[in-house]
Amino acid sequence: MKSIVLSLCGLFFAASLWAQNQFTDHSTTVVSYFRQWEQKTYHVKRQQYKSINGQKNFLDDARYNLRLTVVKAAEDHYAIDALYTNFSNASNGNLNDIPDSLMVRYGTDEMGSFWQIVNADEVSNKLVAALEKVPRTEQNAAAIEEERQKRLSKDYLEEIFIKDIRLLHLPYGMEYDQQNPIVAPTKIPNLLGGKEPFPGTVTIALSKIDTAKKWAKVIIEQQLDQSKLSPILQAWTSEANQNSTEKIALPKVEASDSNVFEVDLESGWLQKAVFVRKTIINEVEQADILELVLQ
Repeated sequence: MKSIVLSLCGLFFAASLWAQNQFTDHSTTVVSYFRQWEQKTYHVKRQQYKSINGQKNFLDDARYNLRLTVVKAAEDHYAIDALYTNFSNASNGNLNDIPDSLMVRYGTDEMGSFWQIVNADEVSNKLVAALEKVPRTEQNAAAIEEERQKRLSKDYLEEIFIKDIRLLHLPYGMEYDQQNPIVAPTKIPNLLGGKEPFPGTVTIALSKIDTAKKWAKVIIEQQLDQSKLSPILQAWTSEANQNSTEKIALPKVEASDSNVFEVDLESGWLQKAVFVRKTIINEVEQADILELVLQ
């Protein structure tokens, strides 16, 4: 994806000259123009559910605020403090729970793309300490210990735990075009447990733009390529039936990731970011939803 990132030199020049994103009636850059000590608060909705034959079971359902403060705005990077507050759901032992008042300091590049957690050790220690408050039973003891080991890893914190922060910085450093969307092949994990990934497509495009309001909606989506997937599923079913006394039907397999962002083109701040991941295997549907709205 970063092969389509805008030229750094050109962006430095543009930033100093105009200090806002460059756009036309059908295209726009998405680059951050944050100011030091600027502060923004996002309301976050986080959900995960599994549905079997239409019966939904929520595995996670949280609401909270994420307050961002730009503590450093340098020529080549930003340092931002993210404070988690105002959780509306009481803790029920969910391993996804985030401690109230957790502060994550992280860095981005000059365009706003996420770089790394700066205070990873401090965050890790607080998250591990929070696990100690989860009541342990024979059923969850192993899962809690596994989660504790994960939280000691900086990679886990950056790739898995702070999905909200990563989502807020996903669209930066690219140019989006209504007339020339980027559509490219990609690989999606094998949902049937095989080693070979499934074929998919990724789309990067400008959905809407209002030049008068300096506002745009951009999308980054990926989904299974059903035309290429069909023969793979047929071969899988044929092989499975050779080793089974009961005939196995051709499975229904669907998967998609949708990222939608509304951007203030003058400041570069996102007004809204929504991530939806859906997977369907026969009658079982699972969804992950993350929505951040600027307050």
